Amino acid sequence: MFDVESPTTRASEGTGIPPGRICAIAGFGLAGFAVWIFPYVLAPVALVLGVVALRRGEQLGKWVIVAAVVGFALGLLIAALPTKFVT
Repeated sequence: MFDVESPTTRASEGTGIPPGRICAIAGFGLAGFAVWIFPYVLAPVALVLGVVALRRGEQLGKWVIVAAVVGFALGLLIAALPTKFVT
């Protein structure tokens, strides 16, 4: 009567996109934004997306994790620079 999707149906099913690729792309974007804004929030979210992508079989997940850590470190460095050089 109703067409109900099962919980195992993937959002990328039928589009040809591997299941972890969406998480990897979103993780890269968030890791990039973490350098400039909200590194305490965006870098951990990117890290989690990298782990999810890796668990779903996407090999880019490793690079998302690296990018999240680097984005976090650079974000903290950039946030600390103005306070050090202002006085």
